[in-house]
Amino acid sequence: MEINRSIELFKALADLSRLRILRTLAEGEQYGEEIAKRLGLAVSTVSFHLKKLAKAGLVIAKREQYYTVYQLNSAAMRTSLQDLLAGESGDEEIQAKRMAHFRSAVLNTFMPDGRLHKIPVQKKKRLIVLQSLLQEFHPERSYSEEEINRRLGIYSDDYCTLRRLLIDEGLMARRDGSYWLVDGQPQPPEQKESKESSASDYAAQAGKDTEMTDRSALKRSYKEMKIPMGIYCVRNRQNGKVLIGSYPNLNAILNRVRAQLRFNSFPNAELQADFNRLGEDQFDFEILDKIEVIDGDRSRAEEELKLLEELWLNKLSPYGEKGYNRPPKTKD
Repeated sequence: MEINRSIELFKALADLSRLRILRTLAEGEQYGEEIAKRLGLAVSTVSFHLKKLAKAGLVIAKREQYYTVYQLNSAAMRTSLQDLLAGESGDEEIQAKRMAHFRSAVLNTFMPDGRLHKIPVQKKKRLIVLQSLLQEFHPERSYSEEEINRRLGIYSDDYCTLRRLLIDEGLMARRDGSYWLVDGQPQPPEQKESKESSASDYAAQAGKDTEMTDRSALKRSYKEMKIPMGIYCVRNRQNGKVLIGSYPNLNAILNRVRAQLRFNSFPNAELQADFNRLGEDQFDFEILDKIEVIDGDRSRAEEELKLLEELWLNKLSPYGEKGYNRPPKTKD
C-alpha cells in the first residue's frame, strides 16, 4: 500500500468520535442526522468526521433525493495492519528505475563502445562493470584460465586484472586451474571434455587447454582467434522498427543487448521504452551479416566491419519511423 494512503487511514482512525461513527455504520447505512442523534453529537460535528472518513476511503457517501446516506466501505474495512505497514510499491519502482539509470550511466561512461576503457575505482561502479562481464560465462560450467582470459580479452587487454577482480569480489571461484561463476555449480575438470560447448564457447578454436602465463602470448592468441564479427539487428515486431549495429564479437553483443534491455539500462531510450512497454517476446535479435577474419588480421576486419555497417545503414535506413538509430550528422 502507498505510504500516503496508510498515513491517511491512521489519521482517520486516530479519533474516538470517528471510531464511534464507524461502529454505528457497521449496523447498516444511515443518514448523517441519524448518526448525530444516536451518538449525541452535533450534526456539523458528524458531518466533519464523515468527510474525513470518506476522504480516507473508509466510508462511502451516496445521494438519495435530498439526503446523503453513508455506509462502510467493506473493501477498506478488510485492510489489515500488515497491509498498512507494507512497503510502498511506488518507492520500489522508483528505486529500481534510479538503479537502472545509474547502471546505464556507469556502463556508458566506462564501456561506451562495448570495450572497457578504464576500471572504475569506486567499488559500486566496479561491481556493475564486472557483473556486465559475467554474460560471457555459463553458470553451470567451468572454464580454464586460458578461456577466461580470451573471453575477458574481448573487453580489455588487461584481462589478468579483470580475472583477479572477479575472484576478489566473489563473483567467480577458482580451484585446480578451473574457474566458475559463484552462483553456478562448478564442473569437475575431468568432466570437461564430455560436456557440449555452449554457442559462445571458444574452446573449439582455442586448441588444447594449456596454461599460458606469458601475457604477449595470450594477446597474440586472442588476436588470432576467429571470433565472429559482423552486423546485428534488434527488430520490433509490432511496428517493424529496427536498431542496426556492428560489433567484433557477435556471440557477446546479442547477450549484452538483451541483458541491458532486461535491466532497463540500454543507452537507446526509445528502444528501451518500447521494450518496457511491449515485452521481450515482441522483439527479435538477429545477426544480419558476418565478416571472416583472415590470418588473424582483426584490425583489417574491423575496418571492413565499419564499411559493412554503413552499407546496412544505407540499405535499411533505420531512422525516424523506420528505426531506432540516430540519423547521421549532415555535413555543411
